[in-house]
Amino acid sequence: MVMLLPAQVAQATVLFQRMLAKNRSEYTYKQDVLRTLVFELIHDVLSLQPATPVAGTGSSAPRVANLFLDLLERQFPIESPQQRVQLHAP
Repeated sequence: MVMLLPAQVAQATVLFQRMLAKNRSEYTYKQDVLRTLVFELIHDVLSLQPATPVAGTGSSAPRVANLFLDLLERQFPIESPQQRVQLHAP
């Protein structure tokens, strides 16, 4: 559970009002806008949590592998099963 300050509650309220207004609209790409607003809300909440300290001991291999996988996912964003990556070479 995350406790919000009054200013943060007001900011979240505005965000939810934007979501409701966009959902009621006839805008063709409203689902994309709603997805973006949900991501904004998620990142706002994540930014309230303290940063996780990085362990200084042990192997750096897991950290490097995770960084690589994160970069790979950002390079080829697949959001639905209908999307396919068209590879030009193996």
